[in-house]
Amino acid sequence: FHAGTIKIVGQLRLPVIAVMSAVFLARQYSAVQWQIIAMISTSCFAFVLLKGQNRERAGKSWKWTGLSQLFSWVLLNVMGGIIAEYTYKSRSLPFYQQKIAEDFGH
Repeated sequence: FHAGTIKIVGQLRLPVIAVMSAVFLARQYSAVQWQIIAMISTSCFAFVLLKGQNRERAGKSWKWTGLSQLFSWVLLNVMGGIIAEYTYKSRSLPFYQQKIAEDFGH
């Protein structure tokens, strides 16, 4: 994949983290925020579909392995962020102490 494709697919982190934070962290978003999240999702999926159509026209097949790796990267990135945020908010220590402990592997 080209760097631009990876960057666009990486933007799917935003809607995925919004959904996961609403489910797991009970975060609430307004209707306007959900509309913007839907627009971001639609734009990313449209880009991937158009990119795939261009590959088909050129006689090339879809890169399913690469797409699955990109989507796995997005999901793992989001899950790590959700777990980190949950961990930071569930402890009573100040954030800077938690961050230092995490950086040193404790």
